[in-house]
Amino acid sequence: MHKIKTSYIIVAVAVLCVGGWCQTTTTENESSSRRSFCLMSIAKTDKAKGDILSNTAATGKKSQPVTGDWDVLMSAQPKLRSRFPESFSNSEIQQVECQAWADYRKQNPNGHLNLDGFAEYAAENYGGLKVHSRPAGAAIAVDNLPWEGPTDAQNMCVVGTRHVRLSKPGYYDALGDADVKQGQWTVFERDLREKKP
Repeated sequence: MHKIKTSYIIVAVAVLCVGGWCQTTTTENESSSRRSFCLMSIAKTDKAKGDILSNTAATGKKSQPVTGDWDVLMSAQPKLRSRFPESFSNSEIQQVECQAWADYRKQNPNGHLNLDGFAEYAAENYGGLKVHSRPAGAAIAVDNLPWEGPTDAQNMCVVGTRHVRLSKPGYYDALGDADVKQGQWTVFERDLREKKP
């Protein structure tokens, strides 16, 4: 019998809207909601996984092992953990897993997902972005998509040039680009210029 470990179910800690490049850290309630959405999305791609979710939730019993997306995600965290420095938390690695799975499935809806290929895809395509402003408390938009919280904040992003806009009442918007690198933290900092009456 195969036990679904609670720590691995958190694999879906923060699902992004598919197509989003970055996602913010969330509260426990938001994480639970997004985790459910991610797990349901996985279940839609693999009927057997949906049955596992239903049976486990209804009976609380252990499930039989299966293959496919579910098993890949359950096994991916240790491989990804070894590819990211300690400055990335397990929660952030789990964010990468879920975002990478959503992005992969968007690009390859029917493709076979294998553990090594998925771990390589996720490790090569994501990094972290830390956004700071002086003063703090500015709204953040990355690639024209709003983050859920204000500065100072950090999040996982797809590698490449990310366009950042910081906005705060009484200040001019601050704009710029951040070059997110594979498996590294990129810091984007701006001093906000106060509007004079």
